[in-house]
Amino acid sequence: MRIVVLLQTLGFAALFGLAGCAPAALTEGDLAAVAHPPAQVQAEVAQLLPVAMRELDPIEAHILAAGRPLTPVEMGFARRAGVAHPEKVRVLAWPQAFRPPEDKAFAKVYHPQGAFAITFGYGIALRKEAPWVLAHELVHVGQYERLGGREAFTRAYLTQTLVLKTYAIPLEREAFKRGNQISPVPQGATRRWIETLQ
Repeated sequence: MRIVVLLQTLGFAALFGLAGCAPAALTEGDLAAVAHPPAQVQAEVAQLLPVAMRELDPIEAHILAAGRPLTPVEMGFARRAGVAHPEKVRVLAWPQAFRPPEDKAFAKVYHPQGAFAITFGYGIALRKEAPWVLAHELVHVGQYERLGGREAFTRAYLTQTLVLKTYAIPLEREAFKRGNQISPVPQGATRRWIETLQ
């Protein structure tokens, strides 16, 4: 398997997308390749998906067990983000969620260490709480629901990232756009957050 950087989560994406640098527009060819990925990408996704689920399921379970429910204001964010069941969402400030995965093959492609937040199904792990970060992650929760659950979302995320080889995949573009409409990113916020991660 070729080594690629997958799942460039919000921390890395914020260096560009939320910091004001617009990613290049996706072409019709890009979208067609995502809709009908090459056989090699399909094989990589088939190999990585069970590993990803094994690594991520316990993290989601911990967040759901130990996390807090959304506040009334956050429930409003969730509804605007397209979340059908905001009452199921749990949020947890939990640094351990951002450690590298144990599986060596998955660790080559999944790098959560620089992320501001990570969403697994209805579980959202945050480094620090901020409305604009939570709004972005709630869009991902809505995507999970719309796509048919965690496995379907993870398959789509892996496929889009392997095909496009960029953080600016359709799932992230939607989360940036809708999240910023719900709770705009304050001027300079990403720079301050990035400095706290170093």
